[in-house]
Amino acid sequence: MLNVLEKSFLFGLGALAITKNKAEVFVKEAVKEAKLSPEEGNQLLGTILEEGKNAKANLTATIEEIIASRGQNLIPGYKTISGLEKKIADLEARLAKLEPAGKAE
Repeated sequence: MLNVLEKSFLFGLGALAITKNKAEVFVKEAVKEAKLSPEEGNQLLGTILEEGKNAKANLTATIEEIIASRGQNLIPGYKTISGLEKKIADLEARLAKLEPAGKAE
C-alpha cells in the first residue's frame, strides 16, 4: 500500500521536475539533433507539457483516492487523537484517586 503511494509520489516528482523552461531547452536540443522542423518541435513541446499536466493530475487523484479510502489507517485523525487524550485524562484522574493524598513523588 505504502509502496504504491511512494511510487506514485516519486513518479509525480519526476514528471514535475521537467518545468516548461527545461522542456523548451530539451526540445530545442532535440530539434537540432533530430533535425525536426519548428512545427514538429512545437508539437513535441506541447506533448511533453501536456503529459506533465496529466501526470500531475493522475498523481493528485491517486493520492486523494488513497487518503479517502485508507487515510484513517495511515494518518491518525483529529478524532483519534482527541479520543486518546480523553482516555489519558480519565486514567490520570483514576490514578489520582488511587494514590494516597500525601504521597510525594
